[in-house]
Amino acid sequence: MRLLICAGGTGGGVYPALAVYEALKNRHPNVETLWVGG
Repeated sequence: MRLLICAGGTGGGVYPALAVYEALKNRHPNVETLWVGG
């Protein structure tokens, strides 16, 4: 699985995105992730 995560430069966007990433990583350990931020 490939995952693209886009989040702003503040915690209000980054922390929810990180929580989603961690949940998906637990279910799909081989996930490839690209983070894009501003």
